[in-house]
Amino acid sequence: MINFRKSNFIIKKKKVKIEDFIVALAKYLDKNSIMKLLKDLDLLTDNVKTFVEKHSDNHNVIGIDEVLSMIKLINARLEAQEKRINALEHALESTLDILNEIEKNFLLGKRRGR
Repeated sequence: MINFRKSNFIIKKKKVKIEDFIVALAKYLDKNSIMKLLKDLDLLTDNVKTFVEKHSDNHNVIGIDEVLSMIKLINARLEAQEKRINALEHALESTLDILNEIEKNFLLGKRRGR
């Protein structure tokens, strides 16, 4: 007998070190914008402040508003991808249900001698 199993799609969340996050932000934001963003995210501690002081410069700087709009755009794209994945998962589950029903009917018919 063939078993068709339903699978769950999982979006993995990746942990990022705060230091790597700050270094990435420092490429685009000035020190004050980084501090404000980290404070808004409730990540600003004394150690983090010291790290920001050491690793931020004012080259290639954009404002915090631009960063927040980029974050919103990325978030919207991720939500759209998640909706697509959910729709695909639903379609897959429906297809597997149909295949399981066909298999069940086939096996019942075989037992009855059809």
